[in-house]
Amino acid sequence: GIYGNKYGYLNGISCAILTAKISLLYPNKAPSQLLQTFFEIYRKVNWTTIPIVIAETDNLFDSQHSFMRVLTAKVPTVNTLTKVIPVTLGVLKKNILEGLNFFDEFKQGKSNWTALFDECRPEHEYPLFIEFTFATKENETEHLEFVGKGETFLVTMVNKLSVQQLSKKERLSQKYYMHLIPEPVTTAKEGFKYATSYYIGLKQKKPHYKHLKKVAEIKQLAKVMNTFQEFINQKEKSETHLYLSLIHI
Repeated sequence: GIYGNKYGYLNGISCAILTAKISLLYPNKAPSQLLQTFFEIYRKVNWTTIPIVIAETDNLFDSQHSFMRVLTAKVPTVNTLTKVIPVTLGVLKKNILEGLNFFDEFKQGKSNWTALFDECRPEHEYPLFIEFTFATKENETEHLEFVGKGETFLVTMVNKLSVQQLSKKERLSQKYYMHLIPEPVTTAKEGFKYATSYYIGLKQKKPHYKHLKKVAEIKQLAKVMNTFQEFINQKEKSETHLYLSLIHI
């Protein structure tokens, strides 16, 4: 799915505020109509300039640098989506549009209600992945701590590569859309009792590129990966280890 504030997506509070806003604006609509209106309204919103608030207040406060602003009602107001970045905002917009398109297909008899709640699988859109596997030999507590630190590092790294103004030569996001898939996977690794994998999807921005297996670009990715791998493994105990690999679909 595409849920989770720490990954740059909606959380429970932001979903509740967005739903409450539509219900307040259209109190006489049936639930099915409200659902369609939800997608219709939010498809048109300019998220970077228009904050979503349940009640207007003179004491409006939030970060003007946020890419998506859904504010709490209690003063002082707080933005519930400070971790949204351009990449995740694009994913959210795409899925809101897909929700709206569902109703067009439903009216034409081409879809049914269950299709609206199909699991979102953003990884299907990416032909190249970096796989990060955090492995621990025996201790489950150590493994959970290791995964927690690794996840925080990955989220921070993707955010910086997505928005930080690095030189064009060094900046991977000049060439790729980078997306941390917000669902870790329990995997198996020989010699380790516990293993958890995260995936960063990569997709080239220029569609005229026919393939991703260009030697120079793969070397650049490998250099970033190896540096990260060495940094983590030098800091961690011998019981834990980070493995990285490139996966082509």
